[in-house]
Amino acid sequence: MPGCDDWRPKDARWSTLIDAPISHESNESFMRKVLISAMLIVVTTTAWAADTCKSTAIDKNGKALAGAAYNSFMTKCTKDAQAKCETTALSKDGKPLFGAAKSSYLKKCVNDAVGT
Repeated sequence: MPGCDDWRPKDARWSTLIDAPISHESNESFMRKVLISAMLIVVTTTAWAADTCKSTAIDKNGKALAGAAYNSFMTKCTKDAQAKCETTALSKDGKPLFGAAKSSYLKKCVNDAVGT
């Protein structure tokens, strides 16, 4: 009658993998890598999202701009964003976008840059 160990491969290299003890160090190392990766994602996403016209509309003293100064800053920033988006309006092939694809891309790009 076959024993309980018959399911194991007869090859020696497989038996060492199956019989190897589970190391808690490897689990801790894996979790450390996952935690560091998650922290990097949060930091880079926060830094990238914070760079909009609305978030940078502050004066020399660190206070938020208001009134005419705010309107002037937002107009200039929107024009700069429009110019930057015009240069990056390219297809995957590197060819310039035209028509609805270009206008859709520009609208999204400018809105993302301005922060609306």
